[in-house]
Amino acid sequence: MAAFWQTYGWVVLGLTAGAGWGMSYILYEKLLLKFPVSLVMFLTGMASFAFFGIVAWSRGYLPEIKTVFSTPMLIGGFIAVIALNILANASILTAVNMSNASRAAFLEISYPLFTLLFAYIIFKEIQLSALGMVGGCFILLGTIIMVYAGK
Repeated sequence: MAAFWQTYGWVVLGLTAGAGWGMSYILYEKLLLKFPVSLVMFLTGMASFAFFGIVAWSRGYLPEIKTVFSTPMLIGGFIAVIALNILANASILTAVNMSNASRAAFLEISYPLFTLLFAYIIFKEIQLSALGMVGGCFILLGTIIMVYAGK
């Protein structure tokens, strides 16, 4: 089992994340019928803060937290990630609210293409093989089909 996890753990976790996001989007869709995006984001953000605050405290991450707040480059990196997460979450929840969970999710599935693009532009890294890029083209094609099929 350990060998399986070493080799395929990332696949299992990736699929688990996909399933979790998929289920959360359909639940968000129902919540957004009654509450504004900002309130839903606030409440889920507070719950995440409390949960991960307890995890960080219980694992003794105080020295790492001090390092982040004492290193300007790390502070800037965290501010950028936080801002991008807020933008992305607000955008997807607003898209779900304006359309539906499935259509919004099919647009969001284009994010691996942006991951490749930004990895190359910012870090000059090519993070996928040619065959993987062909798969990315299929994702893009599928996204386009889903957007037009939903009209």
